Amino acid sequence: MTLASRTFCSRFVLTTYIVYFMVGVTAHLSALLSLNKAHKGPSFEGNATCYDFLPYFFLIPFDSESTRGCKNALIFMDLGLGVLGSYVASCDTLFCILLVSMKTNLKILSEATRSIRNRTLVKMGLPVDFKVLRDEDFPQYEQALYSELKKCNLHLATLIRINEDIERIFSLVILLQTVTLVFMMASNIFIASLLSFSDPEMYSLIENCLAALIQLSMSCYFGSSITEAKKSI
Repeated sequence: MTLASRTFCSRFVLTTYIVYFMVGVTAHLSALLSLNKAHKGPSFEGNATCYDFLPYFFLIPFDSESTRGCKNALIFMDLGLGVLGSYVASCDTLFCILLVSMKTNLKILSEATRSIRNRTLVKMGLPVDFKVLRDEDFPQYEQALYSELKKCNLHLATLIRINEDIERIFSLVILLQTVTLVFMMASNIFIASLLSFSDPEMYSLIENCLAALIQLSMSCYFGSSITEAKKSI
């Protein structure tokens, strides 16, 4: 992988983790604002419970009858979302980095294939403007060309095998992920249509949709880049 690719991957991984973690942060802040707005005292009023303010449902393993306990539950929720976000971000970035590496290797192979003759001339110490009517007339030159072409073909076969392995590992994951994201974005948009911009939950939904859109776009963008790189060979 080239230096530019490594730099891009490092920034890409960092950005992905930040975006995914912000889903939990915005959910925490929106729930906290709603809780403070609805109940200013140390206890809940009426029949309200902490579960009414949780943006994501989970069983609270400790007492949450007070507003302080509910705030602790939000912190506990952040831990779970952090673990989940790390897992999803690791899976997505691993897949995309593999595609970036594959794209880089395909581009290198493409350039190597185009420059076989020039590289062979340099390797044999021949002038760059060396011309021969038929390669058979210069057996050493022909053999060197075949040797370089064989290396390129072996590298291409390796890339094809790696591509098949990546497809076998991630195809089902990407399919399930895409279907889940589509339904999640649809439900978020529906819920957002029932809220106003003054509602704290709106901003959590926007961040959730943004993260889902980025996650969905990554597979499309990096997948299409592989298709374009294959066409150059």
